[in-house]
Amino acid sequence: MLLGRQKELHLLEEQYLDEGINVTVVWGERGIGKTTLLREFARDKNHLYLHPRGMPEGSILMHFSERLHRYGDEITGVCKTWDEFFNRCKSVVPKKKTVIVFDEAERLLKNRDFIDALVKVSKSKDVSVHIVLLADIKMMPEMVEHLRTCRNFREIEVTPLSFKDALLFFTEYKMREKIQAFSVLGGVPIYLSQFDPSLSLEENIYRSFFTKSSILYYSALELMEVYLREPQRYIAVMGAIGNRKRRMTEISEICGLSRPTLSKYLETLRKVGLVERITPVGEEKNAGKRGLYMLPSYYLKFWFGVVHPHLELIEFGEPGELRRLIANKLDEHVKSVFPDICLDFLKEIMGRTRLFGLNPEFGAWWSSTSAIDIALLSENKERVLVGLAKWENEPLTSEELFTLRKNAQSAFKGKTIHYALFSRFGFTKSVIEVAREEHMFLYTLENIERLLTTRTSS
Repeated sequence: MLLGRQKELHLLEEQYLDEGINVTVVWGERGIGKTTLLREFARDKNHLYLHPRGMPEGSILMHFSERLHRYGDEITGVCKTWDEFFNRCKSVVPKKKTVIVFDEAERLLKNRDFIDALVKVSKSKDVSVHIVLLADIKMMPEMVEHLRTCRNFREIEVTPLSFKDALLFFTEYKMREKIQAFSVLGGVPIYLSQFDPSLSLEENIYRSFFTKSSILYYSALELMEVYLREPQRYIAVMGAIGNRKRRMTEISEICGLSRPTLSKYLETLRKVGLVERITPVGEEKNAGKRGLYMLPSYYLKFWFGVVHPHLELIEFGEPGELRRLIANKLDEHVKSVFPDICLDFLKEIMGRTRLFGLNPEFGAWWSSTSAIDIALLSENKERVLVGLAKWENEPLTSEELFTLRKNAQSAFKGKTIHYALFSRFGFTKSVIEVAREEHMFLYTLENIERLLTTRTSS
């Protein structure tokens, strides 16, 4: 199922129309749908798909040479160098432009000979080829700098599906269950496809996360092994952040690591996209001491926050205790990510209206004494939308609204403040009255579902 990838397809098609040899790196986490995207893009084009498939370094050129021969290369011998391989690619492509896709390109890009040969062939003007490299990991800056010397280079990130697009995987669930499912799976298509719509949410979570043979059980550790040379050193750090220890001092204490050592670990995790450092809305991203660390993946948040601390129960096989664990921990987890899901919803809604400009800043705000779940700062910095997202089993009260207003007025002095309130169990009568008088936005789960499934006119 190809959902929510129109932007990426457009960028690929746009570059494909350019003459000569074009080079595109398409990167994103494993299972995000890079290969599915390229399959759709290349469907009606001449194309050659190449995958190293876990082969040792010395066998990759041999395998690719054989694939090239089957595609139409009259030479049967094995290419000795990457220069020879790319030159033979030029000789076999037809007059019509050809797409050559290299999967697991992060392996190839570690080889400087491969990069140099690719840059060299990209200068050719006598053939028309679109070379696409699929990579699981964002390339290091020095690698990007080498590739930027290609004649026509572009980098495309494939990000997780939005909440709106992910809802299409859960058509049988009620909105509460859709939010719960998204909170543990996130927007990675391969994770979303693991749930069986004929089973209850709780049964899907048990089978997918708490049985050793399931993809969602072992994928987290597999990700660590793929992205990191010594994953065990980083698991404790990820576990601490997954259990909502988000400040440097807290993580350092839990993991027993010195700040200099921890800083190196966190920087490595940031480079490969497993950890993100966030700052309050309105502050410089790399400045200030109020930065917090988080796991940007909902799947990893759930895995490290709920699954990882109970690996012994899974290994030993304790289904009764594990099912009780799901019942006790699921809503606690959803509560922690519900503000982020509401923020995703606001991005969709505000993208339709442009009320806060083309590029507003989305996030949260906090200080040492107070916090605001949701903050959206307008492009001109003059207006801000602040929000509160409540998942507990009771309506949002006037006391909670009062606290939000007090914090917002302190945090965003001199700005025009708007309010958006989200609540799983609705709002008290007094909140509804204030919201009506002051034009605040109120959203229940039903409102969110209706607005997300409403088709907008073009």
